[in-house]
Amino acid sequence: MNTALALRQAIWKKEDPSWQICGLPKILYTDGGSDFMSTRIEQVCIRLKIRMLNSAVGRPQGRGKIERFFQTLNECVLIDLPGYSVKGKPASKPTLTLEQLEAAVIDFILSKYHVSNHSATGLPPIKMWADGFLPQLPESSEALTSPKTSLNDRP
Repeated sequence: MNTALALRQAIWKKEDPSWQICGLPKILYTDGGSDFMSTRIEQVCIRLKIRMLNSAVGRPQGRGKIERFFQTLNECVLIDLPGYSVKGKPASKPTLTLEQLEAAVIDFILSKYHVSNHSATGLPPIKMWADGFLPQLPESSEALTSPKTSLNDRP
């Protein structure tokens, strides 16, 4: 259910106008973990016409883009926050609330990541996204919470 809720949030427009990224993906590429292999996620993908694609088991090379993004988050955000873990042990006492962690990650993405030139493209990621791209969206946010799509918070 949490994965379906995260997918719903990723698809729909955000309240913050500076967070422009939204829309139905053509492909949901996952590592094949049980949270992505549920009947609910499969049904959601079928109804929203999202192709499910799983990376090969034991081959992290297939997940390079997301793994690189996680490395960037670790190196540029998390390492400076209280409670960051070094070799499994917190370097300092964890004191952040989930809301504070979310705010730190969002601030990094909006104020640094999206606006810094990417090493491969030479352009900021937000420019690559927004440059003439029109996201495919359902007709309303209610369409994502209807029984037809199952992207709701009911079990």
